Amino acid sequence: MTADAQKGEIGISKRGGLGTRYSDEELLAEVRRVAEVVNKPTLTTTEFVSHGRVRLLTLRRRFGGWRSTLEWAGLGSLKWDPCKYSDEEMLAEVRRVAEVVNKPTLTVTEYKSHGRRSLSVLRRRFGGWGSILARAGCECLKPYRPRYSDEELLAEVRRVADVVNKPTLTVMEFVRHTCACLSTLRRRFGGWRSILEQAGLDNLYSGAVTTHRRSPKLSVDDLIRMMRETADEDGALTLTRFMTVTGAGRGPIYRHFGRWGNALALAGLTKPEYWKLHTKEGGCGKRHTNAGRCRKRHTDEDCYRNIFDLWIHCGRRPYYAELNRPPSRVAASIYARRWNGWRNAFAAFLEWANSDEAKRLEWEWDKLAGFGRKPDDE
Repeated sequence: MTADAQKGEIGISKRGGLGTRYSDEELLAEVRRVAEVVNKPTLTTTEFVSHGRVRLLTLRRRFGGWRSTLEWAGLGSLKWDPCKYSDEEMLAEVRRVAEVVNKPTLTVTEYKSHGRRSLSVLRRRFGGWGSILARAGCECLKPYRPRYSDEELLAEVRRVADVVNKPTLTVMEFVRHTCACLSTLRRRFGGWRSILEQAGLDNLYSGAVTTHRRSPKLSVDDLIRMMRETADEDGALTLTRFMTVTGAGRGPIYRHFGRWGNALALAGLTKPEYWKLHTKEGGCGKRHTNAGRCRKRHTDEDCYRNIFDLWIHCGRRPYYAELNRPPSRVAASIYARRWNGWRNAFAAFLEWANSDEAKRLEWEWDKLAGFGRKPDDE
């Protein structure tokens, strides 16, 4: 078979290279099919991704950008060109949206919801939103932002307080009942507490009482003394306990010592010993950093009993994947770690089941279907 014949058989194109699944013509045919399905004056990449059966990345790798792909497919007229609309057509779209909205004002958000032309193109051609409305003859629809005096703003705060009629006045309640902008109030008078005070409503402030007291600066000697007073009898101390008991932050510790371990060393203290040995009766027999969080250790007999119950439940030898599903109580990873694989674990179970120790247990061995098979047998 010649090289050309091999290329034709496995669909290798000149542009695609080795390992390609579709030829160039198949990809371009898919673009034409999507164009017929969409049936619009333009075909965007979003529409192609929604209806196409090949990856957009494949098209870009073969033909370049989206415009180049459409031109290769003979669909150059479907490419979206923001400049194909004249200025008058763009402004006519603004006037159409104004009629659809039918409000005293026309905002950018409303135009984005109803407009069919790009807002970025409008801004590139005519400038800001006010300039766009002026060019479209809709200058009267520009939102009017009245400028309030300080006394008018404070009077608005008092009005809302009368409307709410509660022992306190919160920011959310004010925003819910006012037409004034909260950012304007904050720019003029400061925070919410300051706004209420200047409106003569400081008794309606519901926030926490704040003070201007600053915590005293702690020296190295002060910190070491506080640490020794807070430490346990065995000289152990955690940063959390130190901060909780003394009320000091971690900032002075890091500023003077760099880290908590250095502070303990200078104070002659140590970290608490969290290691705890778990016996076989109460735990896993290993040491853990988090005392009391030891997972239950399954004994070998627990693992064998789990295989026995699964065998009866399935009516056959259980498979490895079934160990991770109910009614299994022991995970498959435990068998894999302890016996170095499931096959070895099952072989150990069969060997144990035929031992005298297993015979003394009152298990219903006669209910095991095919009991006595080797783990290799199916």
